[in-house]
Amino acid sequence: MYFIGLSCIVAFIIISNNCLATPLDDYVNTPDPMFSWKRLQTYPFPTYTLFIMNMTSQRWFDDSFSSQPIWWHYIAITVPKNIRRYKTAFLMISSGDNTDPVPTSNPMTYLAISSSSVTATIWQIPNQPFQFWADPLKKLREEDALIAWTWKQYLDTNGMDPRVLLRFPMTKAVVRAMDTIEQFLLQERITVPQEFVVGGASKRGWTTWTTAAVDNTRVVAAVPIVMDLLNIRSNMMSHYRSLGGWTFVFDDYYEMNITRYMDSPLMDKLSEMVDPYSYFDRYSKTKIFQLQGAGDEFFFPDSEDFFWNELQVATGGSHLRRIPNTGHSIRGYEESLSSFYLSVADRIPLPSMKWTRTMNGTHGFIHVTIDFSSGKPKPATVSAYQARTSDTLRRDFRQAKVDQTTGNIVANPIVWANTGVQFQGQSGTTASYLLTVSIPTDGYWLATFIQATFDGRQVSWLLFLTWSCQNNQKLRVLTRNTSNTQSIFKTGPGIHSSWLRQIHQHEQKIYSQNGEDGILLWIFANIGTVNYPPRFVEFGTENGDECNTRFLREQLGWQGLMMDGNYEIPGINLYKENVTSKNINELLAKYQTPSLLDLLSIDLDFDDYFVWKSILQANRFHARVVIIEYNYAIPPNENRVVDPNQDSRRWTGTMHFGAGILAMAALGRAYNYTLIYADKMGVNLFFIQTSILIEQNILHKVRSVEQIHVPKPIVYWNHPQERDETRRWIWNDTVWK
Repeated sequence: MYFIGLSCIVAFIIISNNCLATPLDDYVNTPDPMFSWKRLQTYPFPTYTLFIMNMTSQRWFDDSFSSQPIWWHYIAITVPKNIRRYKTAFLMISSGDNTDPVPTSNPMTYLAISSSSVTATIWQIPNQPFQFWADPLKKLREEDALIAWTWKQYLDTNGMDPRVLLRFPMTKAVVRAMDTIEQFLLQERITVPQEFVVGGASKRGWTTWTTAAVDNTRVVAAVPIVMDLLNIRSNMMSHYRSLGGWTFVFDDYYEMNITRYMDSPLMDKLSEMVDPYSYFDRYSKTKIFQLQGAGDEFFFPDSEDFFWNELQVATGGSHLRRIPNTGHSIRGYEESLSSFYLSVADRIPLPSMKWTRTMNGTHGFIHVTIDFSSGKPKPATVSAYQARTSDTLRRDFRQAKVDQTTGNIVANPIVWANTGVQFQGQSGTTASYLLTVSIPTDGYWLATFIQATFDGRQVSWLLFLTWSCQNNQKLRVLTRNTSNTQSIFKTGPGIHSSWLRQIHQHEQKIYSQNGEDGILLWIFANIGTVNYPPRFVEFGTENGDECNTRFLREQLGWQGLMMDGNYEIPGINLYKENVTSKNINELLAKYQTPSLLDLLSIDLDFDDYFVWKSILQANRFHARVVIIEYNYAIPPNENRVVDPNQDSRRWTGTMHFGAGILAMAALGRAYNYTLIYADKMGVNLFFIQTSILIEQNILHKVRSVEQIHVPKPIVYWNHPQERDETRRWIWNDTVWK
């Protein structure tokens, strides 16, 4: 059963604003002689004047580091003819390229006119695109490709210089923009605002959080838009478990191998500097209004679960609007932003809401209490939105996804429907509401949130409530709903984080050809199984006497399917089949193989790589552990495999067979498998679903391909070299990233 409810909490605990300086503080507050600004244009209009500025915010390292060491930005400032709210100004953080023409308008002019206050927009955050000279690709990078590269530099150098993190110059540029606005208005003899409300979307939303943290004297309110990846590690692990991998929009980080560090202490150190979660002690006097798309392709509807309560304690109550049926390219929030800004500027109390959530075996409940005492606004309307996943494969509410067949980005048919909420009554200055939903029993996931509309200053604004899975209900990935409530990430008894490093001690032959029996027993002792009884598939078993699953089948009660080209013994579920990359998925379906397996074992002596690739690409059958034969003689720096489209698929007894360790590792990695071990005989590689390693916080303990490679097996395989020059190799079939 899967139920995601969405909700918001308000508490009134204010913590101290005193905090220790961080490297981000030090970088932002260090004076830079490059800081300067100049006016480019002045555009007078009947009700306001528009000023276009060019600001140089800093020098970020020197010419030897990147092609853009000097960061400059366009700033548009709108000043109404009659300023009534002179104390507060709004600054929108925007993107844009350093090749863009000079702007002739300010997107926030509408807010300047409606609020009678100064508003501004800064562009080129970051000052993109540009190249890093240490980048071997010399790629002209922008947006996430820039951020990912700087993260990689920091992580690969063991955190030597935190200034390399792109969040540092992005944040400093926004702080310098506020300085520029103040200095320019003073020069023009216009009343200088004493405080700012800042906002921005996506990467700029992240910078909104950090700007509010490092300059929390001037920044009294923040509007981070489509950026709720706070408490990075916990959120990312939930993300991976939900999708069984990373979303396609994380490709820049995946290419830089950032996900490998996700559960490492070094990533914790990075997060301490750039994760807004680390700066919650700075927000005690900051009003925060998050704007999120319910179908965001980067983030999930329940991302707030991993930081919401702490944020309420830190701020005394923050606010969230989740807009249905919109993704990362969010739209339709301007009215809410305006009303929030006006409420902050005029010191109008913001809505106060509390909630509780409960579940029984069949239903989920959200009880909401809205407090409108002490001048807080009354709710005008209260309603709810609900959505179901489009399939039972993933807990996926994104508006777009990748088609597993074509590889194209396609629409994900998720519809958030407006549903009713039960009014339970009013007592004095509080009103109570109840949302009841039926928990799906068909394997789909359900998400819901409550929306309350309040009459704000001049316009209405919306506050959304969000709720996620209950804490004791673990996520299930790549499997349907069943009566078995175990998580697929269940671990065996006595698990210890060092078990990966001890795997070599457990090679033991019982029935297997080499030491596979002991290795598999050790792996499943530490990660557990998800099926009862546990399920396997093995092909290339010969008669089943000396195979990788005999001990599991005969001694531990495992059940499964075996296939071989020469033997058929139905009594042990062994069938005579000529397995190829073209027919493997049909064969698995023919024998009613379950979609989720505990173990897949592949030993075909020739095209093992392409058979596994066919299974992975079909995305119909998923094994938590894969053992597959490889060619140890191929060096670990050569990504090559045999060409299966030759005169004979069969191995001819030469060294021309299989795939090298690098090719196998790249294939597994492309489909969210991590190579963990190669046996001492140089015969088999062992893979585990990456999500399991992340769940156990041991992904960073996995050794590199070069370290896992067995250059000299304990028994030398005396196979001759291939003399037939027509038998070819394929290079870089799956590119190692």
